Amino acid sequence: MAAGRMLGTTQRIETDVLIIGGGAAGMIAAIGALRAGAKPLVVTKGTCACGSSSMARGGYCIAIAHVDPEDNPQYFLENAITASFGSANLPREIVLKLHGELRPNAAQAIEIGAPN
Repeated sequence: MAAGRMLGTTQRIETDVLIIGGGAAGMIAAIGALRAGAKPLVVTKGTCACGSSSMARGGYCIAIAHVDPEDNPQYFLENAITASFGSANLPREIVLKLHGELRPNAAQAIEIGAPN
């Protein structure tokens, strides 16, 4: 595409909640916004099922110890590093915070029909 070429016209859209990304997390955010009485707007770079959620085939990774009592946040951290072949070079605090936030979201996803 030539530099400076516009893709279309500009529109002004008002919304209560703007959600960027139409994957699983975006859809759960939209459901949460609707349940709270807000009007969400979901924008995505492509069509439905073009993001990484579809490549994950509906799976998610979280240590909740419902299968193996040895599952714990530390194991989650070590597994993330191993699965990324060492490229998941995030501070331990960030990964463990993410894990802490995943627990209630996983429960919510299961509640609305996600496999567990």
